[in-house]
Amino acid sequence: MLTKFLITALFAALIESLPVEASTRYEKKSCQIIGDADIYGIGVRVGYYLTWFAGVISFGAGEKTSMPDLLNVVNVVFFAVIVTLFLALQSFSVIIMTQFTEIFQRSWGGFMTLTSVHTGLLPWLYWVRIDQGRKMDCPSVKMWIFAPFDFYNPHYIRFNRVVSIVVYLGAPFLLGGGLWLLITGKIPVIPAISKQGDPKTSSPQRSADDDSELEKEKKGV
Repeated sequence: MLTKFLITALFAALIESLPVEASTRYEKKSCQIIGDADIYGIGVRVGYYLTWFAGVISFGAGEKTSMPDLLNVVNVVFFAVIVTLFLALQSFSVIIMTQFTEIFQRSWGGFMTLTSVHTGLLPWLYWVRIDQGRKMDCPSVKMWIFAPFDFYNPHYIRFNRVVSIVVYLGAPFLLGGGLWLLITGKIPVIPAISKQGDPKTSSPQRSADDDSELEKEKKGV
C-alpha cells in the first residue's frame, strides 16, 4: 500500500509540473475565451440551477413526493460530469489530481501526503507559473466574486506569494505525518475525558463480556 501510494504521489507531482492541458483556452487569432462546455457549459449549468430551483419550490410547497424524481435528475447530471472527468483523465489532464484526492480521501495518511504535494508546489506556482494559461497580449479577464475581480492584480499576486511561503513551511509536517500514518497504519487517538475532565479518572469502555457478567450477577447466577 505504501509503495503504491508513494508512486502515486510522485506521479501526481510530475503531473502538476506539466503545462496546462485544460479545455478552456483562448481563440488563436483573438482574445475570445473558449470554455469547456462539457463541464460548465450552459446546458450543465441550467441542469443544476433548474433542478435546484424546482427542489426549493417543491420543498416549500410541501410536495415532498416529487423530491425523488428531482434527485434522479441530479444524479443524471452528476453521472455526466463523472463521465467527463474520466474522459479528461484519459487525455492526461491536470484534473487527474482531483481523482487521486478522491481515491485516497478515506485515508488520513494518503490525504495528508497528497495535501503536502499541493502545498509544496504552491510557491513554484505563484512565483514561476503564475501566467500559465494567460494570453499576454489580451486584456486581463476579470472574474466575478460579488464584484469584478482581477486575478492578475499585482496586490493579489503578492498576497498569494506570501501565503504560499507560509503554507509551504507546513508541507514537511504534513508529509511526515502522512507517511507515518501510512507506514504504521495508526491514527492518533484523543484519550477519553471523564465528566471531571481528568483523563486518568475516565472509566474504560465496557466490553460485551463485562455486560454479560453483570447480567448474571443480577439474575443471581
